[in-house]
Amino acid sequence: GEFWMGSPEGVGADDERPRLLRHVGAFTLGRTPVTVTQFRAFDPSVKGTDDHPVNHDWFTARLYAAWLGGRLPTEAEWEYACRSGTETAWSFGDDEARVGEYAWYNRNAGGKPHPVGQKRPNSWGLLDMHGNVLEWCESRFAPFGAVADRGPSRMLRGGSCWNSADGCRSAYRFWNLPAWRNEYIGFRVVLAPAPPAVGGR
Repeated sequence: GEFWMGSPEGVGADDERPRLLRHVGAFTLGRTPVTVTQFRAFDPSVKGTDDHPVNHDWFTARLYAAWLGGRLPTEAEWEYACRSGTETAWSFGDDEARVGEYAWYNRNAGGKPHPVGQKRPNSWGLLDMHGNVLEWCESRFAPFGAVADRGPSRMLRGGSCWNSADGCRSAYRFWNLPAWRNEYIGFRVVLAPAPPAVGGR
């Protein structure tokens, strides 16, 4: 489907503009971030609490997705799924006072991730798209609208338990080196055809 990716003038950061009309093909995205229990079937030595998001670097997240016969979402796919047909700051609208209904973030999370699926879903039934843990994407970092064909950093989306409400918006962008790993980083898996070969955004 087609959707407007990014933020309009006066909303968000400069690296979310100008808004771009994007097209993504059909795909199925995990309803929640991958949990420790789910990941344990792949790596029995994983540490963590069963129903919490598993924390791993981009390389391992990608290996797990491939083991399932899937892949990580592109940045465009992630935002399309998060927005679930909306053009507002968050998937539920523009009212910051409602963020806590949908997200674990810096005002209600106590600085730590929580079990998946405890907050309200977006209109497509996806949970934890705002807050709890940042989520790895397949895409390399590039300035907004550019094609990233080199450079080491990978995109992270969704905000985390440490982010403000602003940092949990649908268009919020973050990135880091793919070897980065901490308890605020998770991922979810796409089961779908491969993304376009050029850019992968």
